[in-house]
Amino acid sequence: MRWRHIADGKVTVETRVDAFGEFDTTKSDAGVRTVPMSKALSEELAAKRKASEHSSDEDFVFPDAFGNFTRHTNFTKRKWKPILEKAEAGMRCATSRSAHG
Repeated sequence: MRWRHIADGKVTVETRVDAFGEFDTTKSDAGVRTVPMSKALSEELAAKRKASEHSSDEDFVFPDAFGNFTRHTNFTKRKWKPILEKAEAGMRCATSRSAHG
């Protein structure tokens, strides 16, 4: 997703990146869509853009360290998996507290 895809509290989906890093249109016309965002998410993304050195319309919203797109395998390993592990640990703690408290 590039910054140009975000405007007025909405995200426009019009392209995709495959596992090999090739950019293309969505697989079908139904894949092209506009998705509303919450006000909180819009504000977070606006703050991220303002603070980013990669903030032009053609820059990626979630770039790698060099400003290129982030491969899904790297995102999964470096970002998503730690988030899930932390959430699971939080759930274990919350369950433990509610069971004993």
